[in-house]
Amino acid sequence: MPDGFCDPCVARNDGAVILRSPHPVILREPSHPVILRERSDSQDPPPADRAPCGPLRYGRDVESEHLPGGSGGVWRIPVPGGGFRVHRPTGAWTPAVHGLLGFLRDSGLPGVPEVHGFDDEGREVLDYLPGETLDPETEQPEDRALEAAAAWLRRFHDAVRAYDPGAVEWRQGRRALGPGEVICHNDPGLYNWVVIDGDFAGMIDWDRAGPGRPVDDLAFLCWSGVPLLREIPAAEAARRIAIAARAYGGVDATGLLDAVDARMALIAERWRAGIERGDPGTIALRDAGIMERHERRVLAFGARRAMIAAALHTAEPDERRAS
Repeated sequence: MPDGFCDPCVARNDGAVILRSPHPVILREPSHPVILRERSDSQDPPPADRAPCGPLRYGRDVESEHLPGGSGGVWRIPVPGGGFRVHRPTGAWTPAVHGLLGFLRDSGLPGVPEVHGFDDEGREVLDYLPGETLDPETEQPEDRALEAAAAWLRRFHDAVRAYDPGAVEWRQGRRALGPGEVICHNDPGLYNWVVIDGDFAGMIDWDRAGPGRPVDDLAFLCWSGVPLLREIPAAEAARRIAIAARAYGGVDATGLLDAVDARMALIAERWRAGIERGDPGTIALRDAGIMERHERRVLAFGARRAMIAAALHTAEPDERRAS
């Protein structure tokens, strides 16, 4: 899902899913506080290799469900032996994203979608696991889910520090890692969390992955996970920013609030670049009026920001700082 997208009335535009649909995620071993659900024994197991060399063929008589989106949508298709997989459109960035997901799989990071190659129409194929996404316009994750999501993001960033694919084509264009950068998710908004029984269980929609500053990922997680994109009491916003900062570690809550400002500016920059490149997902956001709505949210956040900062400064130090 493109940066800043959180409108529950618009289908996800780069081949993901509509809000509150189950999502394409394969969850790994529960080796950290995140609550993970094991695969059903009836679900088709992943192949021994990362992805099959040839296309996956299920036949055109297999019943599938199409969830529309601005770049073609996603198809949920049953697999032999039970369970489902998700078939999504691809782009020039797909090889880079698949390389990242394969690295994360090999590193043992839980809550990451696993790739199963391509179907005979050239769509990528991912595992499918039921779960929920939350609507940041009307819903707020529990404190424990926010804490687990921030802790998971830190695990992801720590793992990916060892990953340098060189200059490759990402959705933002051809780029190599710059100083202080890692490969970021770049869109860890609440709508991309998988939540099971109120607990964070994974992150989906990696199409926007690419080089970036880790704190920008954390800032965007807070934008919709605290949330900051709509008004909540300043003290509550400050308390939840502190939760995310503590769980992530090594970041000051006040500095994290500053990083949200920088991340909002980066969204505008990336949207402009996406329109110049003719990226269909970005153009769909513009045409749907989502960019304009996001700009209004950023302006409203700016009007509330001083109150949130004051609440952070008056809080106890252990509530304002990461451990």
